[in-house]
Amino acid sequence: MIKEFVIFSSILFSCSSFAQLNCMEPNKLPKNYTCAVLGSGEEQTLINCDKAVSTPELEQCAESQMQRTEDKLNNVYKKEMKSYQQPDDEYMKYSEMKKALLEAQRAWIKFREADCQFVDISYQGGREHNIGYINCLESHALYRIKQLQQVGR
Repeated sequence: MIKEFVIFSSILFSCSSFAQLNCMEPNKLPKNYTCAVLGSGEEQTLINCDKAVSTPELEQCAESQMQRTEDKLNNVYKKEMKSYQQPDDEYMKYSEMKKALLEAQRAWIKFREADCQFVDISYQGGREHNIGYINCLESHALYRIKQLQQVGR
């Protein structure tokens, strides 16, 4: 009985250490995991997003996924902008293209925000209105990534 308790305690301790280690290094988490402070505590909790059921867990998972998508969008946008950092020639006006992309991106950001505000308002009063807003932002970002990648071909 004592031997079983010691083994169980050491397994529990190592799982807890595993969770803390991963929460301290969020960039090393698998895609389906995230860390968050849930409830009134101060300690970060490791969340398996494939098994999330509570609204706070679902919101945190949606935010985490959206942040990964936003990071990808920013990288694709920067890559596209960098491709226009060359001197204009008789066939390509790179400076005009870069300026047009910048203006288009700013307009797209305003559109996305307005559209997702509409979605947020339509979810008001529901428990998952934050998730609806976050999913709207991510959906637009995923589409924008495809648009930018098609232009860059």
